[in-house]
Amino acid sequence: MDGAISDTQRTPQQAYQLGLLMAQLHQHSSRWKLPSNFERPLYDANHFYASLSKLNSNEQIRPIDFALCGFGYYLYDVASALQYLTSSIRFSFLEGYNTIRQLPENYIEIVEAFFILAVIDVFSNHVSNPKEHEWLAESVSYVCENHVSRFLRDEPFLFNLY
Repeated sequence: MDGAISDTQRTPQQAYQLGLLMAQLHQHSSRWKLPSNFERPLYDANHFYASLSKLNSNEQIRPIDFALCGFGYYLYDVASALQYLTSSIRFSFLEGYNTIRQLPENYIEIVEAFFILAVIDVFSNHVSNPKEHEWLAESVSYVCENHVSRFLRDEPFLFNLY
């Protein structure tokens, strides 16, 4: 599929569509039953070329990176996506998601905990690169001061901090 990484901020409509798409993926996976004859697939070059040929665009958002797919918490996926959206449009994402899959009553607290975990996961991918250490030190300090401290004081941050 032809495409490029967007270098612009997402719009509320795009965030809403991303939320819908994630909820559809979660809805499918929550109903999917592991077949009794299940064997882990072989992900070789032929498999990827065949899979890529099935992707269409037609101005619709399509998932293309399933590196972290597996058996995990759906709200962790939500939190992972939200860290790449500005705080002003995160509600649009959640609105789209909630259209298909009902968020639990206490979802903000859970998503904020997973948000911090997702940010730490991103940091862990940079720690071995000395060129990233300055950025990492600044970012870790920012997250601890602004996100973790608020979380520990039961002060929501999801909709007012980037």
